[in-house]
Amino acid sequence: MSKKAKSMIAYTGIGCILLYFIVVAGYFLTESRLMLKCWEAMIILSAPVMLLVIVSVLEHAGKDKTGFKTAALAFMTCAAAITAAVHYGNVISFEEITAELQTNDSLAWGFFVGLAFLFTAAALPPEIVKLRRIKYTAAVCGCLCLLGLSGPVTGAEALWFISVVGYGLGTPVICLQLLSFYKS
Repeated sequence: MSKKAKSMIAYTGIGCILLYFIVVAGYFLTESRLMLKCWEAMIILSAPVMLLVIVSVLEHAGKDKTGFKTAALAFMTCAAAITAAVHYGNVISFEEITAELQTNDSLAWGFFVGLAFLFTAAALPPEIVKLRRIKYTAAVCGCLCLLGLSGPVTGAEALWFISVVGYGLGTPVICLQLLSFYKS
């Protein structure tokens, strides 16, 4: 993949997450059904963008880290597939998200995205300083995503937002780190 293509993926990742948070804010301000559907659509679009970001990062994986790279791609692909199924159903229906769908969504964004970040971190070589930053950020994001699963498991739903911090803030940080890496 060319440096230009990887930079475009990083910019797209940043833009997608920013637009996602704007749509979420719009929903909470208006509480309109249209904004809820837009939120659902942004979630569907975000998952493949995050997969592309992971693919872009993993282009720099160590040659001896094929297993970690494969696992990271598999987990992020699972997250994207589950997300598409759950939220596509919400976009075309007039029902609110059910507990079963919320469980699947937590599985996708907490468990699978968390593991994708952790395996991405494990696949990156620690020798290259600018990749080391991405490696550590991915590891922290993965831990936050997995830690956020404690919310749905314990019934303390507010703890879920730990996962949101992991992928919602971590992804643009990784994208910015990628852009810095590509410029050097």
